[in-house]
Amino acid sequence: MPNLEHSKVFRGGVTAPHLTAETRWCTYNVNLSDQALDLRFNLASKGGGTTSVLLQIGRKDLPAILDAIAEAIPDIVPALSSAVLVANAKLIEQLSEARQIHGDHQAQSQALAKKLEGVSEFVDHKYLEAAAGSDEREASAKADLDDAINTLRFSV
Repeated sequence: MPNLEHSKVFRGGVTAPHLTAETRWCTYNVNLSDQALDLRFNLASKGGGTTSVLLQIGRKDLPAILDAIAEAIPDIVPALSSAVLVANAKLIEQLSEARQIHGDHQAQSQALAKKLEGVSEFVDHKYLEAAAGSDEREASAKADLDDAINTLRFSV
């Protein structure tokens, strides 16, 4: 987890007249599984130990926080703009990967449809060879195979 170099954690209590600096050690992590920003820091415990604290800011809370920061500190715009550029680059990368995957699936579908054309010719031949009135199974197989080939050719 990267350190927040310019951050501080303060502590106070109900009986304390003010907050006092507790630590400058604070880290953050983008938590994908919980869709949150995790902030971690340690506080000295009354009994001599250490209390570890995790503040988790949910994804749906982040826009309000960013808006409040932009309103209160308008000169932060370059940093916010930089973040937007990073996000856009990531989205373009993901779109490019999705297009590649789509192209791969499309090529696989076309190759499979091509392979099935030979099977389709065989089924057509069997359908034509079958005696009229006893060709229901062949007709059904032919229709199913034609549907499958057309789905592979045109659905992607």
